[in-house]
Amino acid sequence: MFIVDLVDHLVAQGLMDLGRDSSRVAELLEDSGNLVPRTIRQITERNLERLGADEQRTLEAASIAGAEFSAAAVAAALELPVAEIETCCLRLSRHEQFIEACDDSEWPDGMLAASFRFQHALYQEVLYGRVPPGQRAEFHRRIAARQEAAYGEQVAEIAAELAHHYRHGNEKAKAIEYLGRAAQQALQRAAYADAISNFSSALELVQRQPDDAHRAQQELSLQLGLGSALAAAKGFSAPEAERAYTRAEQLCERLADAAQLFDALYGLLVVHVLAARHAAAFKLAERLQRVAEAANDSGRLLLAHLALGNFFFGIGDFLSARPHCEMAISLYDPECPRQLNPHGGDVRVNPRSNLGRILWSFGYPDRALQLGNEARAIAQSSSSRHSQAFAEAYVTYLHSERREARATQESAEHLIALSTENGLPLWLARGITLRGWAIALQGRYEEGIALIREGSAATRATGTEFTRLPDLLLLADACLEAGRLSEGLDALTEARTLVRSAHRFSAMIEVSKGKLLSRLPGSKAAEAENCFRSAIEIARKLNEKMTELQAATGLARLLASRGDRDEAYAMLCDIYNWFTEGFDTADLIEAKILLEELDQNRAVAADLNGRPPRGGLHRIRIQ
Repeated sequence: MFIVDLVDHLVAQGLMDLGRDSSRVAELLEDSGNLVPRTIRQITERNLERLGADEQRTLEAASIAGAEFSAAAVAAALELPVAEIETCCLRLSRHEQFIEACDDSEWPDGMLAASFRFQHALYQEVLYGRVPPGQRAEFHRRIAARQEAAYGEQVAEIAAELAHHYRHGNEKAKAIEYLGRAAQQALQRAAYADAISNFSSALELVQRQPDDAHRAQQELSLQLGLGSALAAAKGFSAPEAERAYTRAEQLCERLADAAQLFDALYGLLVVHVLAARHAAAFKLAERLQRVAEAANDSGRLLLAHLALGNFFFGIGDFLSARPHCEMAISLYDPECPRQLNPHGGDVRVNPRSNLGRILWSFGYPDRALQLGNEARAIAQSSSSRHSQAFAEAYVTYLHSERREARATQESAEHLIALSTENGLPLWLARGITLRGWAIALQGRYEEGIALIREGSAATRATGTEFTRLPDLLLLADACLEAGRLSEGLDALTEARTLVRSAHRFSAMIEVSKGKLLSRLPGSKAAEAENCFRSAIEIARKLNEKMTELQAATGLARLLASRGDRDEAYAMLCDIYNWFTEGFDTADLIEAKILLEELDQNRAVAADLNGRPPRGGLHRIRIQ
């Protein structure tokens, strides 16, 4: 653009002949000295000076209207007839002076006018700078008022544009209103960076308003919106999200606003759950339920059960989490408009995803995967990228628990792509971790273990702590596959420090430790046996059938290796025969194969001893 405008200038000044001097631009520049402009701004200013005063004024007003503008907006700024502005702009565009014509525009009130765009952003910038600040603000106000009137009930369609004009027109109240609308629209379409920017700009303007109840109410709505946007973009446990929700809670207390207090408390609860602040999270969960019950609001009650389900799920208490997840699912009413997650997303996704993993743990692999896929389908039909990432992450976890390495990798890679595209750092980190586990189990040990560590560190960088323990279990499992037994045991030692009571993670740690010890050279069999027996005891108390099966399989191998085949067979047969589904999963296949081996060995031993095998009541149910 600079070269084209410069040559035009040289020709116009009689300093160059295109037919003779086209190869001598640099030489002509040198000879012309100060007669030739050296920057595009200088060229733009000199070209503007050749236009008439009306044309200059029209272009200046157009720069206020935007990079692409309707003649109707410029006419509103200058308070002139639209036809007069169209004529001027068409003349300028035909001569390729600063602007070019584009499609006509029609406003909802029936106004039809020609539209134009600046040929380069620098043209608009130079022209905008030529307008005095007071006049510039007046043009912004006039354009906004005309657009607002034209769009009427459809004004939400141009909320971002109106926010821009009112903000630069120094109309703070209007700017706050439309910045809030634009931010909510951005949040709904998962444009989180735009939402955060608009909410933050609105809050900045609010702080300049008188400190009264109206200002507090405005700030409350904006803080809740900002918290939602920050939670979606950076994770609920991001410090900025916590600050937004904390401030919202303070404003709710000041305004005695029980309805929005629920939303603020809900956001804070998720912050505390992800940050593994269990005591604070439980108090908030109970408080949420009281608020919902007092309001007699089924939508709030659904969210309260969802919150309690998340809390118990996060601490590994699946027995307590299950009824809350089931209640949240049962309370959903598609006809009730108030049953909306205050932080975006579809309220049907979270309880189904959590319940799916609970059912896996309780010994229902097929129903677990069905629920996980159902949650993913619901999320994919919604516009919430956060819900989509959440559901995909939980299906990825389910595949890893089923020890389906290839399916885990595919789902993790989809999660990584979705999170990268939409700026979701927490879910990106989860995808990296799970992809690492998957490729480690497929033999790429070094790369996989490195990715588990990378993803786990990235997760904690978002302020999320509750995934630290399961990440250590994934790491220990990958180390077991890689034969890095000492490194795996170190991971479990760290995991043990995070367990405050005997719950499912305690049993899982014991199983993993038993497997690692069983592979170590030397006499570690007794210690491994204690680990497996401890895991079985804990798992039975908590109804953790999958963990009990894994522990029983490990223990049965140890017992068989020292000749106690009857005990091994009877114990493993008991838990295996409990299952009614999931017989194509790795854990059940492994248990069945071991049972068949034990049965054959017992039969051979019985024949040699001339007696029938013991444990006949525990015969394996062949599927």
